[in-house]
Amino acid sequence: MRLPSPSQALAEARSAAGAGDHARALAAAQQALAGNPESIDALVLAVNSALRCDQLLLAVPWLEALLRSHPHNIQFQRLLSTAHNNLGSRQLQAGETGTALQAFSRALAVWPDNAEALFNRARLALDAGQPGAALPDLERLCAQHPHDQAAAILRAEARIATDDAEPPLQARDALAGLRALQ
Repeated sequence: MRLPSPSQALAEARSAAGAGDHARALAAAQQALAGNPESIDALVLAVNSALRCDQLLLAVPWLEALLRSHPHNIQFQRLLSTAHNNLGSRQLQAGETGTALQAFSRALAVWPDNAEALFNRARLALDAGQPGAALPDLERLCAQHPHDQAAAILRAEARIATDDAEPPLQARDALAGLRALQ
């Protein structure tokens, strides 16, 4: 059996994606990339199909390739950051805290304003008894999202734990007030 040419595989990937058959689109996009690894169209189809098939481990290297070819593309940055964050969440659920921390850090290296990755990395640091490591992420998160009560509570806890609350009673009162709103 003869494999399709990269252009034929790309056409098949487009057709399958248009029909909502993302598994078939993913397989065809992989064939197109095997024949032409630099094809931006094949990379985009492969990423979209992999994400829709919940294949984050496949999507990440393709997103990295897209970002290398388009380093200032905000959409690619956010997609890659979100994929790393989601991988970190999966690793955390599996009890792999070290690899989860690495994934959250990779997410923030790509997109420093990823609110979910900031929250996840801070929560992980607090759970590990490292409030000082959590505080910069929580400060950034609260500055971006001043009405995020969960982040404000975590920040107050981290400030209390690091004696960074000024004065300490005000932070404790603020924490009690935020908890009462939940």
